[in-house]
Amino acid sequence: MKKRIIAFVLVFVLSLAVLASCAKNDTATFKLGVLKGPTGFGAISLIDKAENGQTKNKYDFTIDSASDAVTSALLSGELDIAFLPSNAAAMLYNKTEGKISVVGVATLGILYVVTRDDSIKTLADLKDKKVVTSGAGSTAEYATSYIFSENGLVPGENVTLDYASEHSEAAAQLISGAYDAAILPEPFVTSSIMQDDTLKSVISLTEEWSKLNDSELCMAAIAVRSDVVEKNPEAIDTFLTEYTESAEFVAKNPEESAQLIEKYDIMKAAAAQKAIPNCNIVSITGEEMKNDLIGVYEILFQANPKSIGGAMPKDDFYYIGK
Repeated sequence: MKKRIIAFVLVFVLSLAVLASCAKNDTATFKLGVLKGPTGFGAISLIDKAENGQTKNKYDFTIDSASDAVTSALLSGELDIAFLPSNAAAMLYNKTEGKISVVGVATLGILYVVTRDDSIKTLADLKDKKVVTSGAGSTAEYATSYIFSENGLVPGENVTLDYASEHSEAAAQLISGAYDAAILPEPFVTSSIMQDDTLKSVISLTEEWSKLNDSELCMAAIAVRSDVVEKNPEAIDTFLTEYTESAEFVAKNPEESAQLIEKYDIMKAAAAQKAIPNCNIVSITGEEMKNDLIGVYEILFQANPKSIGGAMPKDDFYYIGK
């Protein structure tokens, strides 16, 4: 009888061990990189909650102004997750032959036509005008070129389109009166208007993109090392849930979120509060994310294959999740 009890206890203990080994591990510690500016705005509530121990996962955050620094850290393993321009995520996937995955879209288009010229109300009104922009070689350049082409605007023929080296330079040239209009991303739209109240934002390129496509203009994506996804997909799902809550909070609470953005030295609160409503902060995941990104990547690939690393990402790039 005693032997039977011992045997039963052993079987019971072993069963518990098997169940424990099969249980899903839906928490983890992640090293997360966020770029200063709208790319990382949606994560600011998550950052603050993590600092206060209020998240299910644990997050070690790096906030950097240089995209190259964040991508290098992701590739080297110093980061597990990074918020990046959407085309940069595809480039890393191709560069590493599949060692980078994408798990979500963090922002849609943040490009706007800014002018003090009252005659400019639509894209057609840019004909014979001088326009300055920035972001050469980025998603912004190819999205702008595509939208211009589809609306009959041909740089060098019926519109002047010059590229400044930096967003701040393009804004300064518009403010100086050297150009009729500028295509700027947030928060440079807001900061320009704060410097010169004769300027106004008149056209959203995100809306113009939507008129031409079924997909959204995805500007920022959330990239994750593929080995991290493979080892712990449940914890990645937890991250996506926590990021979604953060993005929704920021979009609905610009004043409080702006205070957090300044707290973590991303941007001054006054400018951030005005910029947030125009930053199209989202959390798009799963099949919807895949379809939207493919729509963007197809247009970028047609414009310049190198803009996404020379090839369209394969299906294993997109983490669909649960």
